[in-house]
Amino acid sequence: MRDQYSGTSGGTLTKKKMANLLFQKKATAGVKVRDKTQLSLEKLKMEKVDSSSLVLENEQQQQLYEKFLDVTANQEVQALLAHK
Repeated sequence: MRDQYSGTSGGTLTKKKMANLLFQKKATAGVKVRDKTQLSLEKLKMEKVDSSSLVLENEQQQQLYEKFLDVTANQEVQALLAHK
């Protein structure tokens, strides 16, 4: 059975899902065009924040991966030198 709040079976309600549900509820409640525009702008701002945090997380993961590659390469060089 699907959870009415998460859209999945037993899932949790994320901020994005909550915002989308709130946006849909308010948008379909017969609010004025001006209100719908304001809601759209609020949703856009939230999406920009989500996007920015994903970009930051991606950069951090890339730095960690590059460090991992450096360490691994150094260990391999040390192992090759030790075998000579």
